[in-house]
Amino acid sequence: MKKYLSWIVCAVLVVGSVFLSKKQTFSIAGAGNGVAEEFTTIEELGEVLAWMSEKSGNETEPVVYTESGNALAETTVKDYTSGSFRISTSFGMSQEVNFNGQEQRVGASMEREMTCYFTETASYYEVDAYIQTKSEQGEGGMYTNRATSHSTIRIKEKLYVDDTHFLVYIEEYTIAIRAKDAEGNSIDQEEINFEPIKHKWIDFSEYEDASMLELMHTVNGANFGIMTTIGSYMLQNEDEKMFYRSGDTYTLRESHGEGLVALFLGVEDVDADIPKDASLSVDFTVNLSAPKNPFISLYFDMSGEYRETIPTGVDTKSEYNSKVEAVELMQCEIFEINNTVVNMPTGTFYNPEDFDIV
Repeated sequence: MKKYLSWIVCAVLVVGSVFLSKKQTFSIAGAGNGVAEEFTTIEELGEVLAWMSEKSGNETEPVVYTESGNALAETTVKDYTSGSFRISTSFGMSQEVNFNGQEQRVGASMEREMTCYFTETASYYEVDAYIQTKSEQGEGGMYTNRATSHSTIRIKEKLYVDDTHFLVYIEEYTIAIRAKDAEGNSIDQEEINFEPIKHKWIDFSEYEDASMLELMHTVNGANFGIMTTIGSYMLQNEDEKMFYRSGDTYTLRESHGEGLVALFLGVEDVDADIPKDASLSVDFTVNLSAPKNPFISLYFDMSGEYRETIPTGVDTKSEYNSKVEAVELMQCEIFEINNTVVNMPTGTFYNPEDFDIV
């Protein structure tokens, strides 16, 4: 159960509803009493996104990378102290693999909205997500004998993180899993009752049986890593002219679309993981019409097929065939840079071991 809970938290926070809400929770986090930074060029915005790499735990100066994976030389960015971003993601993917007589189909979809407020010492998240996954595998093209698994996950929660605290406040946490083996027999799944911990601050800071605090810092870094990836493209624009400009809107040139999608998805080998003849459409824009509230939008859809002949014995070979489709819409609003405050939640903090969920 502990590993399962860790996986769910990680999946929701990393993998980024389509409509952005304007709510803020000022009792814990929100705008300070100062004046937010303004951004008039894409390079300026790239600097603040590059600075976010510090939030991943780097003790050195922020580092951003080019499409080729090389660090940008002598990247110097302005000092920032705080900021907020609201990111929403609508994502779907499916993949079908056929190898050596075995076939597997997997699919996943997610709707997620996350708001993050951060300072030099603390971060506060609000997360609302709905995830569905399905898989089936077996022999034969008609799947006459197949094992299947379907899951539905609904999460609405708040998280507070600093160097010594990891606090979770769950408003909704529902997990439903249905699985059958190749003979059609149902596979029992552990039912988890999250009701006892709803609407309470649960303190995982000293939870010795699972490295939840370490996990959260890792996940925290991954979130800022996404922003840093985007920022690296903006920082390169001055020399590489990777965007073209129309008024206050910058649009990534088509020739750089595949590289961005590969970096965004964490693909290390573009040729192997993105089929050579794949159909790929990418639309990445940055809108600076509101200087204190830059708006970023990324849409891509991809479909393709990858084939390879793989030796399976001394004189035998098998065909590996993979078909993949993926589509994502990510929208991000950045606000209150250098004017965000995060306070530690107040009230009673409960120990997770006091409840029968771990």
